[in-house]
Amino acid sequence: GGGGGGELAVTVARGGGVIETLPADLVVACDGRYSALRQQLAPAVPCYGPPYVADFRIVAPGAPPPMEGPLWRVYNRPDAAALAAKYGGDTAIRAAAEGVVRVGLMRMPARAGAAPGEVETGLFGNVRLSDESLEAYGSLRSGAVLRDLFAAPRLDPIGDFVLRVLEAHGDAAHWARKQQTETAYAALGGRVLFCGDSAGAIYPSLGQGANLSLEDACVVAAAFRRGLRDEQRRDAARLDAAALAEHVAAVRGSRRDFVRDMSRAHAEHVSSGDLDAEAAAWNDGPDGEWGSRLGRLWRGWPRAATSELPPLRARTATRANFAAFGELVAESEDGELYDATAGGIDASLDLSQGPPRLYLMRLDGPRELSVSMITRHQRVTQCLGALGEEKDFYLVVHQPGDEPSVGGLNAFRVPPRHFVKLHAGTWHAGPLWTRDEHRTFVNLELADTNITDHDCVDLVAGSIPLLVDAAAS
Repeated sequence: GGGGGGELAVTVARGGGVIETLPADLVVACDGRYSALRQQLAPAVPCYGPPYVADFRIVAPGAPPPMEGPLWRVYNRPDAAALAAKYGGDTAIRAAAEGVVRVGLMRMPARAGAAPGEVETGLFGNVRLSDESLEAYGSLRSGAVLRDLFAAPRLDPIGDFVLRVLEAHGDAAHWARKQQTETAYAALGGRVLFCGDSAGAIYPSLGQGANLSLEDACVVAAAFRRGLRDEQRRDAARLDAAALAEHVAAVRGSRRDFVRDMSRAHAEHVSSGDLDAEAAAWNDGPDGEWGSRLGRLWRGWPRAATSELPPLRARTATRANFAAFGELVAESEDGELYDATAGGIDASLDLSQGPPRLYLMRLDGPRELSVSMITRHQRVTQCLGALGEEKDFYLVVHQPGDEPSVGGLNAFRVPPRHFVKLHAGTWHAGPLWTRDEHRTFVNLELADTNITDHDCVDLVAGSIPLLVDAAAS
């Protein structure tokens, strides 16, 4: 109870039947999607669909077949006629067969105390429910049924692995129906602060429930630290709890709403059964609408503020100063022999990991001279150059490695009539230029680079500007 500027009275039920009432300035609710505090103060409790979707999770012994990356997704449109012939009119199986079924695989980190070489694989999947099967979907909780939902005429090694795991371990899968509540980070004028699922349950069909809880915790902890420092400087007796809650809601509300809406959209894909639309969305790659939103979903967590970071000063690239990141390639005379040495003018290429793709890439400007996210391709030496006699551009790069940092960023101006070859794994952002014009670039990579070899990292919240010569670009 309580509110306004006074203390809260919090009733706590302890073990042994002991009930105690405690005074509090601020209550932080971290009690999940069925939060008792939320039900009292900020209804409503989670509701089911539509769309109606159930989620299952399995941890199985053994390693998956080789995958391009730590995570892989398998989609299937079930054979509704075959399932009907085998299982008759079972409501839950019929509803699942009318949607898309999906399994994701991920390599699990070694458990504490695991024997050397002991490996586990995590599977998480989604199936469609209906208003009829929402309360009665027990028939789906079967390894044999899950196998039949994912069975297909042609299976690659990953698909075959999925079927074997579902059949062997599907009976023991953990199931949950997807739910949603509206976002609410505060109640009682900021005296109660909700975190994690209590702030808003989502359809975690894209795996973001735990992430959001961790993000909330980091933002709340940072707000507490900042608030306590401010109070100590003012020699005040109390932390301004309402201001803290208002800050958390302002920082986190739009992010949670975005994740909620996108995860729900994915649940609608599963429920609709439109596998063609789902495949098209994924095949657009990281630069398509769905890929771009996934990048924001998976990498849009809070990052270090940029207010105290100095701008990056760009320098004109030379063969020598760009050597740690790749090679600067200049014009050569017709008939001049190949020379990719340090003092040469050619590029040393590695296109051995797949069929190469040489294409013209049109981009519209201006493209802001700043950086916040960087990208790498580990299986190819990408080449990039601008068409046009006087077209220079800017590129931000970082040496290859698994943990890029702000301190390792370097900005370069690529002069006209040159192109750059990036070493495999070099992180990069660009091309960038300031003029309001479109430009065409020659791009050499592999045919599937933007689908299977495209890692991105958000280094900062906001962006770091580039300092450049005013006369350039």
